[in-house]
Amino acid sequence: MFFGSATGVCIQALEEGTRIIHFPNNEVIDVFSNEFWPSLGIKKIGEKIYEYKIKQKQKIFIVKNEKKKFNKYFLPLLKK
Repeated sequence: MFFGSATGVCIQALEEGTRIIHFPNNEVIDVFSNEFWPSLGIKKIGEKIYEYKIKQKQKIFIVKNEKKKFNKYFLPLLKK
């Protein structure tokens, strides 16, 4: 379950197979839209309650099982 703004965490969770139920603060700006996210199935299941499903995995947020992600992505930023 997610409360508030829909974020990349929701997308990543969907890619990993998690069921997403979203309780947005503002339905106008906090809900995913098919206009911007055509690969998502978006279903309003109640007042201010949405369920998201992914239509095809590995098309929105690419999940890779990389080792040493910290060293690859964050360590160079810390050295600046």
